[in-house]
Amino acid sequence: MRFLATVSKGLEEAAEQELAELGLTVMESSPGIVAFKGRREDGWFACLWLRTARRVLQPLGEFSAPNAEALYEGARALPWNEVLTPNHTFAVEASVRDSAFNHSGFVGLKIKDAVADVLRERFGGRPDVDRTDPDVRVIAHVSGNLCAVSLDLSGGPLHKRGYRNRSVAAPLNETLAAGILRLMGFDGSLPFADPFCGSGTLCIEAALLATRTAPGTTIWNGLVVPNDNVLLVLCGHLDTEDEIAKYVPSRNVARMVVNFAGAIDAKGLVDVIWFN
Repeated sequence: MRFLATVSKGLEEAAEQELAELGLTVMESSPGIVAFKGRREDGWFACLWLRTARRVLQPLGEFSAPNAEALYEGARALPWNEVLTPNHTFAVEASVRDSAFNHSGFVGLKIKDAVADVLRERFGGRPDVDRTDPDVRVIAHVSGNLCAVSLDLSGGPLHKRGYRNRSVAAPLNETLAAGILRLMGFDGSLPFADPFCGSGTLCIEAALLATRTAPGTTIWNGLVVPNDNVLLVLCGHLDTEDEIAKYVPSRNVARMVVNFAGAIDAKGLVDVIWFN
């Protein structure tokens, strides 16, 4: 099967390296996209472990779409009965570039209608649309007269790691942060510090990399530290040894964090994350 890892432009080589390290076969790259091949399980594996990818897509098909009728008919011809039933929910996310369509919402609506009509004819019922948390997310992109339709294997943007409860002003995208770390050659073997830390994204991504934690598993309610020398975390509201000791395995570690934080001017920092 063929899959597409979408990335920020400039991170294609970093994504290729990641895929190779995961034992997956890279087919080709273009700006913002790295194609690779494997079994369906390999696509899911990529969703779990890729740090630099925005999404992992499974292409369903491409077709000419110079107008609305061709768009609808082309979408109808895709094998929707293989990926959807009336019991599923779905959503269509569309984008357009240099095409006859000047509104991505119109493209999404026509493809949604095509999907619903095909499944109604096949099963006697149609799936409901759920834009927030669908069972199946369809990604469509129209460039010129060509429409490419894919399934989003990850179910949503991969930069949403799960460790951030709320966003801040001008946050650094998590996949971009992971790409920067890879391009600078960081592998977790040396200490990492970000003296201009804002929301902590670079530090957190560095910690995930250093601890070999799959980014797709980081749905955290708190931070679990496996040993004294892997990861130390100091948040703004944790400023005593007693508070920090709840999150780290020993009093010595808690004292070291307090001493480290006291040795720098942390005013204005949201997080200080340091690991040895």
